[in-house]
Amino acid sequence: MMQWLHGLLMLSFSLQERMAGIEALSTIVRSLSRYVEEGREAVELLLDLSVVPKIRQRIGRIQGCMVMLVTLRNGDDPIASQDSGKLLSVLSGNAHNVLLMAEAGYFVPLYGMGVPSRRCLRPSVKNTVKKKPSHHLAFTYRIEIVEGGWRRIRTRRGSEMNKILMANAILRMKLTDQMKSTLGEEGCVEPLVKMFTMGNLESKLSALGALRNLSGLKENIHRLIKSGAVEPLLQLLFSVTSVLVTLREPASAILASIAQSDLILMKKGVVPQILSLLNHSSPAIQIHLLQALNSIVSHPNAKRIRTKMKENGAMQLLLPFLTEDNPEIRIAALDLLFHISEDFDPAIECFEQLGEAYLNILVNIVSTSNTESEKSAAVGILSNLPVNDKRVTEILARENLLSVLISLLEVTIVGSLGTAKMLLLESIAGVMIRFTVPWDKKMQRISASHGIISCLLKLLSCGSAVAKSKAAISLGQLSQNTIALSKVKSTRWLCVPPSSETFCEVHKGTCIVKSTFCLVKSGAIPPLVQVLEGKEREADEAVLDALSTLLHDETWESGSNAIEKASGVQALVRVLDIGNLKAQEKAIWMLERIFRLEAHTEQHGEAAQVVLIDLAQKGSPILKPKIAKILAHLQLLQTQSSYF
Repeated sequence: MMQWLHGLLMLSFSLQERMAGIEALSTIVRSLSRYVEEGREAVELLLDLSVVPKIRQRIGRIQGCMVMLVTLRNGDDPIASQDSGKLLSVLSGNAHNVLLMAEAGYFVPLYGMGVPSRRCLRPSVKNTVKKKPSHHLAFTYRIEIVEGGWRRIRTRRGSEMNKILMANAILRMKLTDQMKSTLGEEGCVEPLVKMFTMGNLESKLSALGALRNLSGLKENIHRLIKSGAVEPLLQLLFSVTSVLVTLREPASAILASIAQSDLILMKKGVVPQILSLLNHSSPAIQIHLLQALNSIVSHPNAKRIRTKMKENGAMQLLLPFLTEDNPEIRIAALDLLFHISEDFDPAIECFEQLGEAYLNILVNIVSTSNTESEKSAAVGILSNLPVNDKRVTEILARENLLSVLISLLEVTIVGSLGTAKMLLLESIAGVMIRFTVPWDKKMQRISASHGIISCLLKLLSCGSAVAKSKAAISLGQLSQNTIALSKVKSTRWLCVPPSSETFCEVHKGTCIVKSTFCLVKSGAIPPLVQVLEGKEREADEAVLDALSTLLHDETWESGSNAIEKASGVQALVRVLDIGNLKAQEKAIWMLERIFRLEAHTEQHGEAAQVVLIDLAQKGSPILKPKIAKILAHLQLLQTQSSYF
């Protein structure tokens, strides 16, 4: 049918007038989405009709036309694709059509209408001629002779109004990542930055809105930084000019996006400037500024920045935000305090920086907040405080924090454990280290009476590698005092042997979990060994430290038997094979003691010697003397002496 209409069109001008009606054009447009042949013929017919200005205007107003033309242009049919491209070029003389094309993902006309792109500014390699500007748009065109015909390319920047129009189009569009990438690759970011820095108020507002929409893509963030956007954004945020106030919120939002790139670390003075803006900004801007700071201090190479922030009083500036009514601001401030508290110097008492009032506020947040992220950040801050600050420990104990954390842990481990829950468990495990320090036996007893040991065992089973490591540290700290706390029963005063329920074969005394914190009686040895058998290696050192408390001079024989019984020897050999150097050192120390016993040498020596000899050959030189001791127990030193 389309082919028949096309033939009639060539013969009859009156039929052309009849086809100019909206109803007829709509029928042709609907054919674009039908069979390949019909779609191809419909495009050809519309292209011929578009020479008439009145028809050209109407085609653009038909709903869905631009989307279908863009689809055909990107399709597999070369003829339909070429004709669709030509028709889109013809229709791009209308600004409204250009916006519809952009919304459909075809940006070439948009580049030319608002700001020049790399595509628009590429040098011509063919013969070119100049054409006078169009009467309705302020453009100069270059006619480029190409194989099979010609095409028109805009080369001069559009008028200020056109640039605003196109920036507003980018602002309003729901851009996919692919669309953002295409706009960025074609050079849309740099001109928008220039428009924001040099244009009038309306241009600035439009450009900022467009840049805000584009900044959701990492590659465009890099382009923003390289285009020099950071400095003018900060200048705008410091501006007190009333007419520029409306620009501060989008500027702060863009700055928050830019801060996600570690390239921001190369810009000196950004963090102090943002901090100085916090108390002089509206809540909407404060949220973006806090988000920017959180992104900056979260970068792996930001330790020096975090240290500088603490030195320059950032904590004192941020602590008042803990009482902020706006939960979004309060949580963002908590997150920032968590990050900058990660590098607390244990030699400096943190009580002086926080004070009792804010410690109480943090405990109250943990106790009463309904938001998981808020609880997690507050517990995280408390877990970062150096454990040697006794005043902090006293305040937290007085506020009954441990009971709160134990209840919180019990609730958190129920159900699936996502990232947020895992982070919360890591922070809880971190605070528990404070309540199990070996130099405070009274605090250890209080903690054990609250049920901390069972919580630590649960963390070994369901926590992340970091949580398991922290739980193992606490168990090791508790176990350090077990020997001194276990009470040896004197058989001369007893007519019956000691109870098997309380008598510990390792410590040779009475062991009760809540009073002597015994790893054996608490059942901690199997889950500790299971951590060594797992795939993650972050907890190896802490687990080995905990298990090594069973191998002190007084208990090494019985402790070796307890570890071997829980398949610990195989796990230690595995650490030699895949662990880091520090873990290998600890494992070798333990194996040297275990292999002093002939029974263990006979059962596990053959499997261990292969790994030990390989480690002696290929491992660190500092391990060789220690490996030599084990090989001596295995009676292999003389035959393998060349390795030492």
